[in-house]
Amino acid sequence: MSDFVTRMGSVPDGAQAANNYACQGWQLIMDEYRSLEHPSKEQQEALAARARECLTVLDGAGMLASEEWAQALLIYENCKQVVRSVKDSYYYEQDEEDPEKWHRRSLPLSVKFELPGQAESWDGKARRFRDMIEAAYLSCHTDEVEERSRLDAEVSRLEAQLDELKAEKRSKGFFNFSEKREVKERMRPVKDELASVRSEISSLERRLSDYVEGQLDALAASHIRLKF
Repeated sequence: MSDFVTRMGSVPDGAQAANNYACQGWQLIMDEYRSLEHPSKEQQEALAARARECLTVLDGAGMLASEEWAQALLIYENCKQVVRSVKDSYYYEQDEEDPEKWHRRSLPLSVKFELPGQAESWDGKARRFRDMIEAAYLSCHTDEVEERSRLDAEVSRLEAQLDELKAEKRSKGFFNFSEKREVKERMRPVKDELASVRSEISSLERRLSDYVEGQLDALAASHIRLKF
Protein backbone atom coordinates (compact mmCIF):
# COMPACT_ATOMS: atom_id res chain seq x y z
CA MET A 1 0.00 0.00 0.00
CA SER A 2 3.00 2.33 -0.40
CA ASP A 3 1.22 4.15 -3.24
CA PHE A 4 -2.19 3.96 -1.52
CA VAL A 5 -2.75 7.74 -1.47
CA THR A 6 -1.04 8.67 -4.73
CA ARG A 7 -3.24 6.26 -6.69
CA MET A 8 -6.34 8.19 -5.58
CA GLY A 9 -5.92 10.29 -8.72
CA SER A 10 -7.19 7.38 -10.82
CA VAL A 11 -10.44 7.20 -8.86
CA PRO A 12 -13.46 9.35 -9.80
CA ASP A 13 -14.06 12.33 -7.54
CA GLY A 14 -16.65 12.10 -4.78
CA ALA A 15 -17.07 11.03 -1.19
CA GLN A 16 -18.66 7.74 -2.21
CA ALA A 17 -15.76 6.75 -4.49
CA ALA A 18 -13.14 7.77 -1.91
CA ASN A 19 -14.92 5.89 0.86
CA ASN A 20 -15.28 2.74 -1.20
CA TYR A 21 -11.72 2.84 -2.47
CA ALA A 22 -10.28 3.26 1.03
CA CYS A 23 -12.52 0.56 2.51
CA GLN A 24 -11.76 -1.95 -0.23
CA GLY A 25 -8.06 -1.33 0.26
CA TRP A 26 -8.28 -1.64 4.04
CA GLN A 27 -10.29 -4.86 3.87
CA LEU A 28 -7.61 -6.41 1.63
CA ILE A 29 -4.87 -5.22 4.00
CA MET A 30 -6.64 -6.74 7.03
CA ASP A 31 -7.33 -9.99 5.19
CA GLU A 32 -3.65 -10.25 4.30
CA TYR A 33 -2.58 -9.48 7.88
CA ARG A 34 -4.97 -12.02 9.36
CA SER A 35 -3.65 -14.68 7.02
CA LEU A 36 -0.19 -14.41 8.64
CA GLU A 37 0.44 -17.25 11.04
CA HIS A 38 2.72 -15.30 13.37
CA PRO A 39 2.80 -11.60 12.43
CA SER A 40 5.75 -9.76 13.94
CA LYS A 41 5.68 -6.52 15.89
CA GLU A 42 7.22 -4.80 12.88
CA GLN A 43 4.43 -6.10 10.65
CA GLN A 44 1.85 -4.83 13.12
CA GLU A 45 3.51 -1.42 13.21
CA ALA A 46 3.41 -1.41 9.41
CA LEU A 47 -0.32 -2.16 9.69
CA ALA A 48 -0.73 0.94 11.87
CA ALA A 49 1.16 3.03 9.31
CA ARG A 50 -1.14 1.81 6.55
CA ALA A 51 -4.12 2.65 8.74
CA ARG A 52 -2.99 6.28 8.78
CA GLU A 53 -2.88 6.33 4.99
CA CYS A 54 -6.38 4.86 4.84
CA LEU A 55 -7.64 7.38 7.39
CA THR A 56 -6.22 10.23 5.33
CA VAL A 57 -8.36 9.14 2.37
CA LEU A 58 -11.45 8.58 4.51
CA ASP A 59 -11.04 11.94 6.22
CA GLY A 60 -10.98 13.60 2.81
CA ALA A 61 -14.15 11.71 1.91
CA GLY A 62 -15.76 12.89 5.13
CA MET A 63 -14.98 16.51 4.29
CA LEU A 64 -16.47 16.05 0.82
CA ALA A 65 -19.62 14.64 2.41
CA SER A 66 -19.94 17.24 5.17
CA GLU A 67 -23.30 18.46 3.83
CA GLU A 68 -24.69 14.92 3.70
CA TRP A 69 -25.00 13.93 7.35
CA ALA A 70 -25.65 10.21 6.97
CA GLN A 71 -22.90 9.83 4.38
CA ALA A 72 -20.39 11.69 6.56
CA LEU A 73 -21.39 9.67 9.62
CA LEU A 74 -20.90 6.40 7.75
CA ILE A 75 -17.46 7.49 6.61
CA TYR A 76 -16.32 8.48 10.11
CA GLU A 77 -17.78 5.27 11.51
CA ASN A 78 -15.53 3.52 8.99
CA CYS A 79 -12.60 5.50 10.39
CA LYS A 80 -13.44 4.19 13.84
CA GLN A 81 -13.54 0.64 12.47
CA VAL A 82 -10.10 1.03 10.89
CA VAL A 83 -8.64 2.19 14.20
CA ARG A 84 -10.44 -0.55 16.12
CA SER A 85 -9.19 -3.27 13.82
CA VAL A 86 -5.58 -2.19 14.41
CA LYS A 87 -6.04 -1.89 18.17
CA ASP A 88 -7.60 -5.36 18.27
CA SER A 89 -4.77 -6.93 16.26
CA TYR A 90 -1.92 -8.95 17.76
CA TYR A 91 1.69 -9.68 17.01
CA TYR A 92 3.69 -12.75 18.07
CA GLU A 93 7.07 -13.26 19.69
CA GLN A 94 9.00 -16.49 19.51
CA ASP A 95 9.94 -18.08 22.82
CA GLU A 96 13.69 -17.72 23.32
CA GLU A 97 14.01 -21.05 25.10
CA ASP A 98 11.54 -23.02 23.02
CA PRO A 99 11.40 -21.90 19.34
CA GLU A 100 8.30 -24.05 18.87
CA LYS A 101 6.35 -21.74 21.14
CA TRP A 102 4.93 -18.34 20.22
CA HIS A 103 3.53 -15.69 22.57
CA ARG A 104 0.70 -13.44 21.43
CA ARG A 105 1.17 -9.76 22.30
CA SER A 106 -0.97 -6.66 22.02
CA LEU A 107 0.49 -3.63 20.31
CA PRO A 108 1.56 -1.14 23.02
CA LEU A 109 -0.35 1.62 21.29
CA SER A 110 1.41 4.83 22.02
CA VAL A 111 0.47 5.13 18.35
CA LYS A 112 -2.14 7.84 17.77
CA PHE A 113 -4.54 7.73 14.88
CA GLU A 114 -5.52 11.37 14.69
CA LEU A 115 -4.16 13.04 11.59
CA PRO A 116 -1.47 15.74 11.88
CA GLY A 117 -2.99 19.04 12.95
CA GLN A 118 -6.19 17.41 14.19
CA ALA A 119 -7.04 17.21 17.87
CA GLU A 120 -10.53 15.81 17.34
CA SER A 121 -11.03 12.06 17.58
CA TRP A 122 -12.93 9.99 15.01
CA ASP A 123 -15.56 9.45 17.70
CA GLY A 124 -15.97 13.22 17.95
CA LYS A 125 -16.36 13.65 14.20
CA ALA A 126 -18.90 10.83 13.98
CA ARG A 127 -20.80 12.14 17.01
CA ARG A 128 -21.30 15.55 15.41
CA PHE A 129 -23.07 14.10 12.38
CA ARG A 130 -25.01 11.58 14.46
CA ASP A 131 -26.26 14.49 16.59
CA MET A 132 -27.42 16.31 13.45
CA ILE A 133 -29.41 13.28 12.25
CA GLU A 134 -30.91 12.74 15.69
CA ALA A 135 -31.88 16.42 15.97
CA ALA A 136 -33.59 16.29 12.57
CA TYR A 137 -35.52 13.19 13.64
CA LEU A 138 -36.61 14.71 16.97
CA SER A 139 -37.75 17.93 15.29
CA CYS A 140 -40.32 15.82 13.41
CA HIS A 141 -41.27 13.72 16.46
CA THR A 142 -42.13 16.26 19.11
CA ASP A 143 -44.36 13.71 20.87
CA GLU A 144 -41.27 11.60 21.62
CA VAL A 145 -39.40 14.67 22.88
CA GLU A 146 -42.25 15.49 25.26
CA GLU A 147 -42.49 11.87 26.39
CA ARG A 148 -38.75 11.72 27.05
CA SER A 149 -38.96 14.93 29.10
CA ARG A 150 -41.82 13.48 31.16
CA LEU A 151 -39.93 10.22 31.74
CA ASP A 152 -36.74 12.04 32.75
CA ALA A 153 -38.73 14.02 35.31
CA GLU A 154 -40.25 10.80 36.61
CA VAL A 155 -36.79 9.24 36.97
CA SER A 156 -35.64 12.24 39.00
CA ARG A 157 -38.70 11.99 41.26
CA LEU A 158 -38.29 8.26 41.85
CA GLU A 159 -34.55 8.52 42.44
CA ALA A 160 -35.16 11.24 45.04
CA GLN A 161 -37.80 9.08 46.71
CA LEU A 162 -35.44 6.11 46.70
CA ASP A 163 -32.62 8.21 48.20
CA GLU A 164 -34.93 9.24 51.05
CA LEU A 165 -35.83 5.61 51.77
CA LYS A 166 -32.15 4.59 51.66
CA ALA A 167 -31.33 7.35 54.14
CA GLU A 168 -34.19 6.19 56.39
CA LYS A 169 -32.90 2.60 56.23
CA ARG A 170 -29.37 3.72 57.16
CA SER A 171 -30.75 5.68 60.11
CA LYS A 172 -32.10 2.53 61.75
CA GLY A 173 -29.93 0.87 64.36
CA PHE A 174 -27.59 -1.87 63.17
CA PHE A 175 -29.59 -4.59 64.90
CA ASN A 176 -33.01 -3.12 64.14
CA PHE A 177 -33.71 -5.73 61.50
CA SER A 178 -37.50 -5.53 61.55
CA GLU A 179 -37.65 -1.78 60.84
CA LYS A 180 -34.93 -2.07 58.18
CA ARG A 181 -36.93 -4.85 56.57
CA GLU A 182 -40.06 -2.68 56.59
CA VAL A 183 -38.21 0.17 54.82
CA LYS A 184 -36.76 -2.30 52.34
CA GLU A 185 -40.29 -3.49 51.53
CA ARG A 186 -41.33 0.10 50.76
CA MET A 187 -38.28 0.50 48.52
CA ARG A 188 -39.19 -2.47 46.33
CA PRO A 189 -42.16 -0.93 44.43
CA VAL A 190 -40.19 2.29 43.93
CA LYS A 191 -37.29 0.32 42.44
CA ASP A 192 -39.69 -1.61 40.19
CA GLU A 193 -41.32 1.59 38.97
CA LEU A 194 -37.93 3.18 38.35
CA ALA A 195 -36.83 0.14 36.33
CA SER A 196 -40.03 0.36 34.28
CA VAL A 197 -39.56 4.06 33.52
CA ARG A 198 -35.93 3.48 32.53
CA SER A 199 -37.07 0.68 30.24
CA GLU A 200 -39.43 3.14 28.51
CA ILE A 201 -36.54 5.58 28.08
CA SER A 202 -34.40 2.80 26.61
CA SER A 203 -37.18 2.04 24.15
CA LEU A 204 -37.23 5.66 22.97
CA GLU A 205 -33.44 5.66 22.68
CA ARG A 206 -33.50 2.45 20.64
CA ARG A 207 -36.09 3.96 18.31
CA LEU A 208 -33.81 6.93 17.72
CA SER A 209 -30.75 4.72 17.30
CA ASP A 210 -32.60 2.43 14.89
CA TYR A 211 -33.53 5.47 12.80
CA VAL A 212 -29.88 6.52 12.54
CA GLU A 213 -28.83 2.97 11.69
CA GLY A 214 -31.55 2.85 9.07
CA GLN A 215 -30.11 6.00 7.48
CA LEU A 216 -26.70 4.34 7.32
CA ASP A 217 -28.05 1.04 6.01
CA ALA A 218 -29.87 2.93 3.25
CA LEU A 219 -26.43 3.80 1.85
CA ALA A 220 -25.29 0.17 1.88
CA ALA A 221 -25.94 -0.35 -1.82
CA SER A 222 -23.47 2.36 -2.81
CA HIS A 223 -21.18 2.85 0.18
CA ILE A 224 -18.99 0.19 1.77
CA ARG A 225 -19.52 0.00 5.51
CA LEU A 226 -16.71 -1.64 7.47
CA LYS A 227 -17.63 -3.96 10.31
CA PHE A 228 -14.76 -5.81 11.96
